[in-house]
Amino acid sequence: MRTPLLVLALVLVLVLVWGPRWLVQSALFPAPKTEVGQPPPGWQSGRHQGTSYWIHEGEGPVVLYFHGNGEHLGTIRDSGLLQDLLSLGTVICIDFPGYGNSLGKATPDNLIHAARSMADWARSQYPDRPLYAVGWSLGAAVAAQLDGLDGLVLLSPWTSLENVSKDHYPSFVVWWAVPKAFDTLSRMSHHQRVLVVHGDHDPVIPHKHGLAVAAAAGIQPITLQLQGHVIIDSDACWKAVRGFIHPL
Repeated sequence: MRTPLLVLALVLVLVLVWGPRWLVQSALFPAPKTEVGQPPPGWQSGRHQGTSYWIHEGEGPVVLYFHGNGEHLGTIRDSGLLQDLLSLGTVICIDFPGYGNSLGKATPDNLIHAARSMADWARSQYPDRPLYAVGWSLGAAVAAQLDGLDGLVLLSPWTSLENVSKDHYPSFVVWWAVPKAFDTLSRMSHHQRVLVVHGDHDPVIPHKHGLAVAAAAGIQPITLQLQGHVIIDSDACWKAVRGFIHPL
């Protein structure tokens, strides 16, 4: 009788110890299960070092767009977001590792490596054009990890993955389960031109994160009077982005 009880006790300990970690980490990068499909007319698909991307040629700067969690190129297309991006210049949208048709596993290091690799590729293809990065939510955290940009646009950014996780999980779970990654605050000293746009009633990444990131960058954020997290559906959001990338 003692052996089954010991086994049961061990199982319970493993569940208590590893269960929260598995649940949190599985929630960090929830890639859609839907098919990506084809890019819309005017966009070309490609792959660089395992990273799937869509590109639309335009005038002016080159803009890398990094999507949020639970998205891929297909959902971006279906949402109409690609149309908002067209006015920015030559636009390159990527799928993170583990998302869409991109190879690899979604981990902080892999996401950052893919973003930096695509930035290097963009510079090699367009050496005489300014390079901007635009990221929303998770994409903002990834975009902040790049260096040598002519401008950085952070839409609904967090201060760090650890800090934003504490807004949703108990501190002991965050300490145990959440990787120490995507510290956006510490990256602001690496960027000369930064735009921060955040909604004032964001239940996913609260407004306080955007305020802190903007303060670290030494700028005033643009606060949108919006309910919810998805500020990229707002015309005011893209008006601010266009004004930053194409100042009068």
